Amino acid sequence: MAKEALERIAQLIQSNPAITVKQIAREMGYSEEKSVYYWLEKDNYYGIKGFKMAVLTGEFYKTQKRAGGHVQLMDRAFGLIPGDMPMARTFTTDGKPVLMGIPGHYSRTLGENVYTLVIRGNDYFPFLQADDLLVIDPEAQIDDGDLVVFVKNSKPEFRLAYPGNLYIHPLNPRDIQTGAQPCAGKVTHLVRSF
Repeated sequence: MAKEALERIAQLIQSNPAITVKQIAREMGYSEEKSVYYWLEKDNYYGIKGFKMAVLTGEFYKTQKRAGGHVQLMDRAFGLIPGDMPMARTFTTDGKPVLMGIPGHYSRTLGENVYTLVIRGNDYFPFLQADDLLVIDPEAQIDDGDLVVFVKNSKPEFRLAYPGNLYIHPLNPRDIQTGAQPCAGKVTHLVRSF
């Protein structure tokens, strides 16, 4: 039971690296956040930050494999095959992606205008790392704590959404912006190879 709970928490973190313990508890059907902490402590994680770091850097999956656990990766869990979705090559100055591929392939499951973006470089490590594949939905509702993509000088910038239309850099809380720049969408899934 502990392995299944931890794997589910890891999947939720993979799909939304900015997810809060409250959101995890709600997704798992728990009435209180302490249920999430209970499962984390079962595997010697004493807080969500350490567990997120382990999931996002791949250490959690290596530990699970050594322990004989089965980990379902995001591309298997959601049926995402990177080559089947349109991929953003660059962005226009008004925040629209310039796509390779055919839009609309996943219209029934993920949304009609979803696209992928591959992370180049480690500017957002460990939150995001080189070669991570992000699925972005430009029409998704943005809630507090969501990871969103803004466009500055035709390049993507990632921010966490906060109340009051504030968007904060995930690694530098002093780097705050309002919604003045074009928003390219919400990150709905993260696919990471280990």
